[in-house]
Amino acid sequence: MSDLCGEWTGSRIDLNTGEVAAGAIWCKSWLCEYCAPIRQKQLMAQAVSGNPNKFITLTSRYRPDEMTPSDAARQLVHAWRMVVQRGKREKLFKDIQYIAVFELTKKGWPHLHILARCSFLAQSWLSDRLREYADSPIVDVRTVKSRKRAAWYIAKYTAKAPTKIDGCKRYWRTRGYDLSPNKRDKCLHDHFIGYLTQGHIQEVAGLYEAHDYILDWSGENSFIAIPTEIDFHAKRREKHRRDLKTPYKERRL
Repeated sequence: MSDLCGEWTGSRIDLNTGEVAAGAIWCKSWLCEYCAPIRQKQLMAQAVSGNPNKFITLTSRYRPDEMTPSDAARQLVHAWRMVVQRGKREKLFKDIQYIAVFELTKKGWPHLHILARCSFLAQSWLSDRLREYADSPIVDVRTVKSRKRAAWYIAKYTAKAPTKIDGCKRYWRTRGYDLSPNKRDKCLHDHFIGYLTQGHIQEVAGLYEAHDYILDWSGENSFIAIPTEIDFHAKRREKHRRDLKTPYKERRL
């Protein structure tokens, strides 16, 4: 966790109106007591957005004498990628989109949980492939019948946070997995208003007020500063207008 999480302030200036929008800056770390629950909500939203119909669990065979948990996790990742390639090559499924999340067992050994959108996937075929690629035939394939069920799965296995394993991401997804209209992940920090020290943003707000700006607060950790009589950004705004009016010159090859 960053000691300054939520206490640094960022600002954005609208060159056309001179308005300044300021808000708290967050560390977005999975280890931060404030940001971790937000990251979990974002992960759940991403999982549901893909409208998955399969929940797949790959379990690495426990063998601490042969490899470390990190080695086992990397082997699972490689094995799953080989499964996807082979499934497409053998035309078992035309396309597969998924989001994958790591979890450690009580012994500290990795599971790989996968929410996927694909056609029928036989558990026996998948078990044979994992035996071949990772010497780990224990797999589980379940049908997801609803988006709520998908959210329940991902919530269950990320109750504390996705596990960070050396050499692997906490979670990842394919490019075509997200089916939501707006595919940009949104940061939802509103419910933390009042939990954080707002000394720095209050100090910044005071500076704008001292220069005759009108402050429009949206909650306790962000505001818009609207200029009144004094316009500190007139030169920059005028330059911006001139740049917009500059005719486009076609380059000659």
